[in-house]
Parts: sequence; structure tokens; C-alpha cells
Amino acid sequence: MDQNGISTSVISISTSVISISTSVISISISVISISAPGVYFRDKDPSMEFARRLSRKTNEIYAGLIENHPERFGAFATLPLPDVDAAFEELEYALDVLKLDGVFLLSNYDGYYPGDTRFERLFSELNRRKVAVFVHPATPLASRKYTRESLNR
Repeated sequence: MDQNGISTSVISISTSVISISTSVISISISVISISAPGVYFRDKDPSMEFARRLSRKTNEIYAGLIENHPERFGAFATLPLPDVDAAFEELEYALDVLKLDGVFLLSNYDGYYPGDTRFERLFSELNRRKVAVFVHPATPLASRKYTRESLNR
């Protein structure tokens, strides 16, 4: 179980390749990404250093998987949000160097939703590049018993 009480499971690459290969519904490729809670753990990583390292490592693992199984996998890059400057750096690396297929975003980062002005520069860049964006739901901040005041401590 994760921090939100959601059951998680481990999926092996060999099982995924076999499942895709023998799928009754003719799945030709699987596009992978992480899901909630993402890479940002505010209480344990206030400097966001872990989030930056975990984003990079995740994206490099994706690139290796695609290199080994290019006919079976694509991937959405993980960005170290809510750090927009670090997200720009990782976006460039993930798309221009690793050649990933798009980006993964959460529906909120500590109560800051995609429409928040702090993300305007990032969305402008994603739009300029015509990047595919996959938005995965995340537990809303209010349901985690936080208030805006507690975040600003």
C-alpha cells in the first residue's frame, strides 16, 4: 500500500512483453509512466533534490526499456514538479536526449493544480513543442488534511 492507502503491485517487464505479444485485443505498444504519488515528497524532500534525482533515474530506466524493446514500449517522462525550473531541465533531457514520447503530470502538486500561474511557463513550452501530456489523478490536498497555511510554515 502506498501513503494514500492505495494498493500497488509490481509488474515485470517480461510479463508485460508476453502480455502485449499474446493480447487478444491486439495491443501493439504500451506507453508507460509512473502514477501518484509521483516523485515529490514535500515533508521528506523540501530541497527537491530527491525529486530531481528520481525523475532522472525514472526517465533513464524508461529509455533503457524502450531501447531493449522499441517495438513494445513508449514512455511519458517524469518531471520534478512543482519545481518548474528543474522540470524545464528534465523536459529538455527527456525529450531531446532520451527521446521519450511525452510527459506525465499529476492533477495537482500539494494543492497547486495545472491551471495555477506557477505552471504557465511549463505549459507554454509543452504547447510550443506540441508534447503529448498525460495527466494522472492525484489525491487532492484537502483530503490529506492540509491547509494552505500549513504548507507555508
